[in-house]
Amino acid sequence: MACFKCFNPQAVCPNRGRGTCEFGDIVLPTCWGAYQLDIWRRDELPILARRKFDNEEEYMQWLGEERTVHGVQASNAAYIADKLFPILLGRIAERTS
Repeated sequence: MACFKCFNPQAVCPNRGRGTCEFGDIVLPTCWGAYQLDIWRRDELPILARRKFDNEEEYMQWLGEERTVHGVQASNAAYIADKLFPILLGRIAERTS
């Protein structure tokens, strides 16, 4: 299961919504930010999620659903962030080289 606050896998955040999440400002804000980009929402999310979202609330609820990521119980948010981070890091690397 994932933490209910930060959506990190329990292996990263064992708090499950209780107390302070050490990495709370990573997964959920990244997923929310991705939804705010029209091109990402229109072209990428439907492929990754294998569905379209009618609105932000529906997407955010879906993010909290359980999913296995790299062999550990996590959330759809951890899955989306896992797919998005390499893209972002690649763009940063392109700019700095």
